[in-house]
Amino acid sequence: MRGQSQSPWIPRSTGTFDPHENTSLPRPVGTQRPASPRAPAQTPPLRTFRRLRQGWLRMRLRRVEGRGLCRSRDASRAEVTCRIMAAPGRPFPMLLLLLLPLPGFCLAAAGGSDDARLPAVCGGGCCPGSARKGSAVAAQCASRPGARLRGRCCCSGGEAAAVVVGLDLGNCSLQHLCSSFQEASTALLIDLTDNPLEPLPEDAFRGFTHLQTLALPLMLDCPGGNEGWHNVTIQGSSRICQGQRNPCNGSGGLGHLCPKDSSCSHDGPGLPQCLCSSPHYGYKCLRQGTFPYLLFFGTLGAVTIALSLLLWVTQRRKAKVS
Repeated sequence: MRGQSQSPWIPRSTGTFDPHENTSLPRPVGTQRPASPRAPAQTPPLRTFRRLRQGWLRMRLRRVEGRGLCRSRDASRAEVTCRIMAAPGRPFPMLLLLLLPLPGFCLAAAGGSDDARLPAVCGGGCCPGSARKGSAVAAQCASRPGARLRGRCCCSGGEAAAVVVGLDLGNCSLQHLCSSFQEASTALLIDLTDNPLEPLPEDAFRGFTHLQTLALPLMLDCPGGNEGWHNVTIQGSSRICQGQRNPCNGSGGLGHLCPKDSSCSHDGPGLPQCLCSSPHYGYKCLRQGTFPYLLFFGTLGAVTIALSLLLWVTQRRKAKVS
């Protein structure tokens, strides 16, 4: 009010505190308090990071103070710092903890790259583990130069281009052949004994043109019948099929008739296939020349574009009306 005397200076709350300011002494009228430096404005992510960092420093300080390793402490702007002297005989403990997993990681990476080149049928795709000691596949690998056991397979060739020449899936409790079984189409020897296998499909061994010895449980017949093999024997609880025959040469009562302008090709035990001779193609090789790709795809594209335009126009008209 006008009739009352005003205080020579009334401090105004600015939201900051100056520790060097003595508020007990009055200031002359007309003078202003010296402006204290303000921290620059911080964005919410930076503010959150600073709070997390301050909390971590406080927690670290409490742990270090409990161990008696803190030599000096300096508090400035709510940031707690501490100079930590490492205990004798334990230099850089955190660094050692970070470096310890590196050797194992490197070994796992090296092993993973080797497993990535291994066919799935040799690893855990069909049966985990390795080939049985004393099995026919192990004996074949030991007698074959340049071959070695990898998982359930005997492989030849380098790491980048491993070729499966033997497969041991014996005593794996298999009831059906796994989906990756076709990866062993280059095998010369396959052992499927001691498995409760159900009757195999007729084309289960399609593409296995190099297969020379196949060991099956006794209740299963050789694929292609006994006529598809030169020698079929029984050894204990196993049936051994040896010497795959070519069904195209008519030996052993076999023979496959292919249509005109085609030739018979061996595609597995008891599985012939007819391949059209050039330039014939199509059903029973009745067409001649090359397939008219340009005419076929050109007609298909034109019909597709015409139908798309027709549907676009009709649907657009209905949209305008609605």
